[in-house]
Amino acid sequence: RIDSPSKIHFIARARREDLERGFVDPTDLALRFSLGEAYLQSNRLDEAIGEFQKAVKDPRKRVDALGLLGECFLQKGLYDLAARQLEKALEESPGLNSERGKSVVYNLGLLRERQGQFAAAKEEFLKVYEVDVGYRDVAQKVTQLSQQAKTTTADALLTMVVPITELPPPSMVSDFVMATFCP
Repeated sequence: RIDSPSKIHFIARARREDLERGFVDPTDLALRFSLGEAYLQSNRLDEAIGEFQKAVKDPRKRVDALGLLGECFLQKGLYDLAARQLEKALEESPGLNSERGKSVVYNLGLLRERQGQFAAAKEEFLKVYEVDVGYRDVAQKVTQLSQQAKTTTADALLTMVVPITELPPPSMVSDFVMATFCP
């Protein structure tokens, strides 16, 4: 894996030039997938999306391409498109025992969190946490969302309490108590 943005950009440009010059087969879907990865790593999301959309036709890379397409759409804030791609990837993924399965479910958690669906986000993160507590920052996400749920519940309970200004005056309360319990 290449971490330097300048190296990633160089590789993506070189692969693109090879395609344009006819040095490589433009129908090589594995190349399209790796080009999409390079674009994603260099934060060139539109180019990455285009390559992953082609790479989904490769049965060997389909689930990975769908998951990364979902990640691209998530980063662009296109949540409906991200959800569709991630849900397709989840349907076809080998499960949470694989890196790709955990990645898809984790990204679904991020998506739900960004949409403000905190209970659904927590459920997705818990699925990953259950099989791999050390995956990315899933432990932190579960803790944050659990604390947020407690705070939200406490806030909801506080709004259910009747404010003191809405209580009847003490004389009315004592008249009611006397009339009801002391005939």
